[in-house]
Amino acid sequence: MNKPDFSQKINAKAFERNTKPKPIINKQKNPVSQAELASSPWGKLTFFLDRALGDITPRSFGKKRQYSELAVIQIKCLEKLLNYKTNNWDDLLDELEELDDEEYNKAENFYYHLSRKYSIRPDKFITFWHQKISEFVDLFEKIVNSDQLDLIKLENFANIIDNFNRSRERSFWFLHQLPYYLDEKNKYFLLNSESYQTIIQFGASEYISKFGYQLQKEFNLTRTDIKEKAAQNLVQELGETENNLRAEISRLENENQELEREIQDIKENSLQEAVYTLAKSLQDEQQQPVLDQLFSLYKKIDKLLENNEGLSTQDTLTCFINLENLFKAFSTLNIQPFPPDTEAILEITGEDLDNNKYNYVSGSQFISKEEVKKVKCVACGWKVGEEIVTPAKVEEIEN
Repeated sequence: MNKPDFSQKINAKAFERNTKPKPIINKQKNPVSQAELASSPWGKLTFFLDRALGDITPRSFGKKRQYSELAVIQIKCLEKLLNYKTNNWDDLLDELEELDDEEYNKAENFYYHLSRKYSIRPDKFITFWHQKISEFVDLFEKIVNSDQLDLIKLENFANIIDNFNRSRERSFWFLHQLPYYLDEKNKYFLLNSESYQTIIQFGASEYISKFGYQLQKEFNLTRTDIKEKAAQNLVQELGETENNLRAEISRLENENQELEREIQDIKENSLQEAVYTLAKSLQDEQQQPVLDQLFSLYKKIDKLLENNEGLSTQDTLTCFINLENLFKAFSTLNIQPFPPDTEAILEITGEDLDNNKYNYVSGSQFISKEEVKKVKCVACGWKVGEEIVTPAKVEEIEN
């Protein structure tokens, strides 16, 4: 890092009345266009310094004289701090041999406040501020150049400013060092800004302590601004979340409707397939097509009823055979009556009733699920495989 090289001679221009805005860049050197400055974060910083100059520098001639003379001592203090490696502030003061007693006291006071009552050693101070100024440079460029502000970066930026805000000594130190953390082009912008030179000319004046807050106000980076941005982001995020949730609900509703249609189609297709399977089993998979036989029997009985005639022995046998074939077809589809023997005496429990296997139509009440009763079947039930279609009707046998 290049060492600061500010002249200890008092700049006469710094004592002129602020009757007109100062030019940002010293035009006696290499001129820089306003457009070039406006495109750079550090050019924008020089514009800010120009506008804030009246607030962060002394105005009266007496104050200007006072602080410019004090700045000469303070710059010597900073040069010693940067060049002399030590962990003791007294060692730095001892190195300032050229100072008289009054100047020594001013230097001691400057170090005292710069270190916040000697709460940090000189070597640690340099390390700490090297990190903070580097972070400031990185964050400032990102924040000024970005339309989408990251709240974490804004918070970190505000925390860095807190380290020198309202402290005249630390604000002066920060501004004094800042150019030497920039690339050559941006360093040139800042070092050749007459406003910057004027601020440094007056050192750690009581006015420079306003620099941090003025900077935050200029770029809308105060704590209040950050809270407002956080609130705006929260409102925006909540709005986006609401929209996303509404879109997701709509998508799920559409998906649910589609699934319901698919389920209905499956049900209809399954029913159609089951009916087709039953019809095919009755018609094609038997030696005698059951449907044909049933239809023929139906026609014959219809005709007999029409003529008021009864079934012959042959017709009765044919009817029996047709019904037997029908039940055989049912059996191939695993459709079966139960119990197998409807004349047999059965023993059932209360649990059988809970499982809907039997419909207990007559008899004494079951005391528990485990109680066993003897019953007879009064109407068979039907099942497909092990799934009950209709329970068998039973009634208790009286002892």
